[in-house]
Amino acid sequence: MGTYRKESTMVAFRNIYRAGGLGAFWTGWQPKMVESFLKGGILLFSKDAVIRSMLASGAGEVTAGLVGGFAGGCSQVIIMGPCTFLVTAAVTGDKSVSLYKRSIDTFKARGLSGFYQGGTALLLRQGKQIQYCTAAPVLIPYSSLFKLNTDVIIT
Repeated sequence: MGTYRKESTMVAFRNIYRAGGLGAFWTGWQPKMVESFLKGGILLFSKDAVIRSMLASGAGEVTAGLVGGFAGGCSQVIIMGPCTFLVTAAVTGDKSVSLYKRSIDTFKARGLSGFYQGGTALLLRQGKQIQYCTAAPVLIPYSSLFKLNTDVIIT
């Protein structure tokens, strides 16, 4: 619906359907799917690593949670930049050019920074929205994730 910004929701739905049928509603789903599961993973691991480091250095739980949440949200930008670029290209770009070719062309023309247009705004948005959710961190020891340990206590 990003293509049809001035229409109402129903008119935009109708225009999308007319332009490409039912499949047009799922244009760009592949990079969006990759983005979704990778940014969730990087959030969990980076947030946990920063929280553990902060607590080990003597910071309080709230401070560690806020800094860890911000760092985790900012880490998501590493994944979101290129994936958002590809989704936008798939939805609004020339349909005759594959996403792979578009990626190669962008990298050749602008390098890695070509995938991070608006990266600062994305960085601040992701950091800001996550930090409030992690003010009271729940830590699960890494060892409990990889082997059976019946003595694990979730703190």
